[in-house]
Amino acid sequence: MTSRIARLEVIPVYSPVSSANDLDGTADTVIRRIADFCELMGAEVVPHGWKTGITSAVGRHFQAACPAAPVFEYVSPHVFDSPMRRELVSPEPAVVDGYMALPAGPGLGIELNEELVSS
Repeated sequence: MTSRIARLEVIPVYSPVSSANDLDGTADTVIRRIADFCELMGAEVVPHGWKTGITSAVGRHFQAACPAAPVFEYVSPHVFDSPMRRELVSPEPAVVDGYMALPAGPGLGIELNEELVSS
């Protein structure tokens, strides 16, 4: 069904849910498959997942790795006032002219607030 919809160009942008609550480790694989499919069909993919700094960091890396993902969903912690978004991880990447740089080192480029997690 999805390939038929994409070939008919009914849905030009797909927005699958990415989740930090992915306990079985399959969500990233499924989202990557959707992105590969979108690339083949000439559609775009913009993963949905902005509620924590973890999902924002994952979205930033996903966008950098997928040609079919021209952007990623991002909401600043200044806009979405939630301790999970504001305090769970640091640092918050800077947005410069609408873009964010990827971290220079390995990993997602964030540090988990262990104190918040344990409380």
